[in-house]
Amino acid sequence: TCHRLIADDALAVLKNIVSNSVFKETVTLEILEKYLTIDRELAEAIAYDLESYKLVDILNLAELIAINKDPSVVAALANNRRAPKKVLRDLLNHPDPLVVDRASESLK
Repeated sequence: TCHRLIADDALAVLKNIVSNSVFKETVTLEILEKYLTIDRELAEAIAYDLESYKLVDILNLAELIAINKDPSVVAALANNRRAPKKVLRDLLNHPDPLVVDRASESLK
């Protein structure tokens, strides 16, 4: 059932599935990478819960989110104190002041 939901393209389904525990234990980086491009709120939810995706290299995922074109998605990552410190330090040089501020706070 979870695999069918992962393939669903309904935004409401995707927004719910990213917080599902079975999804978090089985999702791949490729699927999350696709989800990051679908919707801002979906991408923000992934950024806020970055470390919960068990099969994914968190550093790779964080680096993908850090280069997202939407500053609110990058700010969601910067606001995640559990994000890789290397990525948070890199975000201190981001052009958006909100991202810089949140990364600075997360590093404290």
